[in-house]
Amino acid sequence: MHRIAGIAIILLLSGCTSLGAGKVPSFSFFNTFASVQKDFERGQIMKARAKVLAMDKTREDYPQAQAFLKKRIEPARRRLLGHYRALAGKAEAKGEWFRAMQAYEQAASFSLKPASLLKKRQAMELKFRQVRLDALLKVRRQQDSEWLAHQDDFEPPKGVPARDAVFLRKREQFQNALEDRAELAYSEAKRFLRKGYPEIAYMEIESYLRLDPQSEAGRELKAEIG
Repeated sequence: MHRIAGIAIILLLSGCTSLGAGKVPSFSFFNTFASVQKDFERGQIMKARAKVLAMDKTREDYPQAQAFLKKRIEPARRRLLGHYRALAGKAEAKGEWFRAMQAYEQAASFSLKPASLLKKRQAMELKFRQVRLDALLKVRRQQDSEWLAHQDDFEPPKGVPARDAVFLRKREQFQNALEDRAELAYSEAKRFLRKGYPEIAYMEIESYLRLDPQSEAGRELKAEIG
């Protein structure tokens, strides 16, 4: 634990924790040892590494760049890879899915073979999104149930006319609010589906159909969501 904390402090002080890889210029004369050093000092480890690999081997400073790659860039890359992979593992063990997802993504950005780390990142995202969906579904279903349970609250009691103006108005207000809630759920379902959150879109359209079960448009959108 102390070793990992120590590494993190060193990396922060040296500016090596930046993930801004950027793009390597396509013109080889931009890839100089001086520019490599500057990128490294700014914490752009992978950009510095890519520049060295793209360097013209006939340049006078090519040997310097290669030595810098072996002595500074690669150790820093491996150190960062290990650091973020360890953070990801600890977060995963605690069930902190979002933090684990972020850490696996950071680790992958420093890996030469990121496929397995990106696969882990995807697995953590699925867990995170499932937990979020379960929590939101529970709340929405409870809320909808409460709304529907109060539909008959505005029936006039004994001694009050069946068409009492006040009770009619209150019933109308409640029904309007119920319709507004349903319309919002439908529009939010379309929005979340468009934004790439089909699971949240499902929660919204389920709510809409609970409030308006006869809606053909609702059933069509639910089928589209899957």
